[in-house]
Amino acid sequence: METVTAEQLKMLDNKAKCRVMKEIINGNVRYNTMNRPPLGLMPKKMWDLQRKRDIEDAAKRYNEAGQVVPTEWVKEHMVLSWLYDRKQSALEGQEWD
Repeated sequence: METVTAEQLKMLDNKAKCRVMKEIINGNVRYNTMNRPPLGLMPKKMWDLQRKRDIEDAAKRYNEAGQVVPTEWVKEHMVLSWLYDRKQSALEGQEWD
C-alpha cells in the first residue's frame, strides 16, 4: 500500500489532490500526517516501576489466596526497590539552580 505525506499532498494541484483523497477514503492509499520513527522501547525506569507494581500486586493476590510468594519475586522486588529508592534519593539530593 502506498503512503502519502502531507508534504506530498501540498505539492499536488487540486485535481490530483482530489484523486489522492478518494484513494485514501477507499483505503488504497495510506495518509501519513507525521514522519514518526517506528515504535521503540518503554524507558527502562518505567518498565522497572511497572514490574515492581506487578510483583506487589501478584504477591498481594498470593497472600490473599494463602499461598507462599515465590522467593524469586521477593528478590526481584528488593532489587527494583533498591534501584528506585536510590535513584529517587539521588534526585531529591540534587540542588537546582
